[in-house]
Amino acid sequence: MSLLQINDSAVKIKDEQQEYAIGIDLGTSNSAVSYYTNNGDICLLEINGSTLVPSVVCFTENAVFVGHEAITKAKENSKYIAIRSIKRLMGKTFNEASNLGLPFNIKMNENKDNLLIEVYPQVYKTPEEISAEILKYLKSNAENYLKISIKKAVITVPAYFDEVARVATKNSATLSNLEVLRLVNEPTSAALAYGLDTDNDNTLQGVYIVYDFGGGTFDVSILKLVKGVFKVLATGGDNSLGGDDIDMLIVQHIIENNSSAFNFQSIQDLPYHTQEKLLIYAKHIKEFLSNHDTFNGVWEDGPLKVPCTITTSTMQSFIKPIIDKTLAITSNVLKDSKILLADIKGIILVGGSTRIPLIAEEIYKLFKLQGFSSINPDEVVALGAGHQSAHLMGVVDNGLLLDVIPLSLGIELHGGAVEKIIYRNSLIPIAKAQDFTTYKDNQTAILIHVVQGERELVEHSRSLAKFSLKGIPPLPAGMAKVRVMFTVDADGLLTVTAEEQHTKIKQSIEVKPTWGLSVLNMREMLEESFDNAKLDVEARLLSQAIVEAEAMVSITEKAFIEHIELIELDEKHLISSIILEVKQNILNKNRHLIDSSIKKLDEKSREFAEKIMNKKIDKLLKGKHIKDVNNIL
Repeated sequence: MSLLQINDSAVKIKDEQQEYAIGIDLGTSNSAVSYYTNNGDICLLEINGSTLVPSVVCFTENAVFVGHEAITKAKENSKYIAIRSIKRLMGKTFNEASNLGLPFNIKMNENKDNLLIEVYPQVYKTPEEISAEILKYLKSNAENYLKISIKKAVITVPAYFDEVARVATKNSATLSNLEVLRLVNEPTSAALAYGLDTDNDNTLQGVYIVYDFGGGTFDVSILKLVKGVFKVLATGGDNSLGGDDIDMLIVQHIIENNSSAFNFQSIQDLPYHTQEKLLIYAKHIKEFLSNHDTFNGVWEDGPLKVPCTITTSTMQSFIKPIIDKTLAITSNVLKDSKILLADIKGIILVGGSTRIPLIAEEIYKLFKLQGFSSINPDEVVALGAGHQSAHLMGVVDNGLLLDVIPLSLGIELHGGAVEKIIYRNSLIPIAKAQDFTTYKDNQTAILIHVVQGERELVEHSRSLAKFSLKGIPPLPAGMAKVRVMFTVDADGLLTVTAEEQHTKIKQSIEVKPTWGLSVLNMREMLEESFDNAKLDVEARLLSQAIVEAEAMVSITEKAFIEHIELIELDEKHLISSIILEVKQNILNKNRHLIDSSIKKLDEKSREFAEKIMNKKIDKLLKGKHIKDVNNIL
């Protein structure tokens, strides 16, 4: 019996009280739900005759509609809004969302830490609440079919979803009364679907590129598949690049070629309801041109009739830049993986947008690699999620996932430098610890500033969270020992713990920032880290030199006060003049002069330091017998 099939009418759940988990592909354009049978077969649930449910939500006065019913409701009455592509807004700030050109009204909430979407005249919901309606719909249909209560799920997310977007997805699941067993990256989930049958000689084994071009997001991962173990070697992508952008370009083409009929210059100038109709029509054109040379039709909106003629070559001309962007990202991820192109066995094509013939053609032209699409690219992610849910519930044994994090994580050091604790493309789950200490005498608290990014200074990194560890014993600078532990779980969510090693005082924080990181910023972080590598190293060395110089000046000036009787006046004047020189070099931020003046300060104050040390030794040995001295030594 095949491990992959669509629906199994003979599914039987023997114990209605047993726990059960479904797999959910929560897509930008379409969503799907998968389930497993008692013998471990993975199936897709048909809802209203289709395995794909449009990720569209429509709110009316007294009800909420999802999928095709939501689209129908919005068509029937122009005051109802069909909210689509909500996935693009998960974890986004108001400013980021404003630039996406989505066909509905948005605003900031009162706390200005999240955005709200107008779902009905003067009624607003968060992206998490809207996404939760899709999850509720999928959950309800699965329960009706399987005749069992479902409270657990594996949900897929783009590989390049940042911390905030992942937390937002889990929040949506909570609102739909679902416990998330695992957030699985979509490319990894697709690879799971292809690698299910490990006893079959036709199963993909080796290193593959997973090219996932969906409705609203683009992901690419380099995965190594070996007998049920799926190891992600590198990942990248763009959370704001997908088939939706192609639809927008088609709409813009229609408007520009019928400017007299529309009296508008762009889709953003049209009423929301008209935008929605045009986008649906554009999607139809895109799908038609994936199998035909020319589209001829008339778009109608009430009395307005607009002729539309588009050839495949015309569509290709304005979507080629989008495809080029995906291939550039793919090339960069391949470099990150440190895998040679010659070692790649093929490219797994995922997402409905990969049905466009030009994509497969351009992939082969650039990489000379065969694209695999034997499993429906619209369904493959949901199938992988179903397999993972079966694995986590103990129904099947194979399918170990070894995923990675997309950007480095670290903390701020005194002086503004970043100490990376977990590097990007590290396998997850992962836990790493590092010891730090105090900077000043009698310091009883440390501020832990968690940052994300590839640069060497905090000012160029993304701030994730801050918290204080208090109750540190008042010790001399450098004597306290604070261990900072970074733990990234299997869902890619970060927890940071700081513990003082003498008192065992501990403080933890689960990183849940209130704003998202745009993919543009994420990509810029990587590009800037490469472009500014030498400058960043110099900036870090300067920061470390300044910290060392300030510490040495502070120790010396403190010694002047505590041991004034041990230093001659001329010697003090000389050392003080060098201290002024060090301070001036710090102000001028000249690392070489700072290092030189520190070295000079060390040389000229060495005799003074030896006097202080001798004084301390004399005090320690005063009144002691020779045997006591031996014990001390």
